[in-house]
Amino acid sequence: VSQSRYLRKENSDLKAQILRIPQIEIENMRLREQLRIEKTRPWQLIGANVSVQTLSDGRRVALVGVGSSSGIKVGMAVIARYQSSPPALVGVISVVNVDSASMTLIDDYSSVISVQVYHGTSVVRGVLHGSLQVNGVLQMNEIEREAEVAEGDSVVTAGLSRLYGPSLPNAAIPADVPVGIVKSVYVDGRSKVADVQPYINPELVNYVWIIHNDIK
Repeated sequence: VSQSRYLRKENSDLKAQILRIPQIEIENMRLREQLRIEKTRPWQLIGANVSVQTLSDGRRVALVGVGSSSGIKVGMAVIARYQSSPPALVGVISVVNVDSASMTLIDDYSSVISVQVYHGTSVVRGVLHGSLQVNGVLQMNEIEREAEVAEGDSVVTAGLSRLYGPSLPNAAIPADVPVGIVKSVYVDGRSKVADVQPYINPELVNYVWIIHNDIK
């Protein structure tokens, strides 16, 4: 009887190990990806699962599984990778609890992020606003009318979001975090407007990294 009980326990332990293997592989893959990003960028990253999303009435908010006990603060940038995309901005930490935090996604109607476009050798600045558009395209405003911006140009953060986001006065979004690609450009009054397709649809993300910069 004891031998039978021992074999059943051994069988049960083996099954538990087999179930754990895929999760361990996923964790190892995410850690390797994090190390790759940290090698090429001046960022310290903290990984987190995305557990709950609020996607209604123009609100685009998600809960991440790390908080103040891990050093997370309001205003930190949140990035993700999806398939062949670069590590790109998907949101900003807006509320922090001890072991969790809320991030406002870049397509939330309240999202305001300082960005810049690289067009040839010139750098063109503007402000990226969240959008209620179904196709996920965001709008970059406050571009000088004479500025050269074209379809296919890369859009990255400018590192000035604390100046523009009244709800995030301590925003710690570093410069040159990839955001998306310019889809179209048109003139609106005295300035230009660019439609920007984000590299990543933030609503599809289930794992992110928070850029852990000390907020002065």
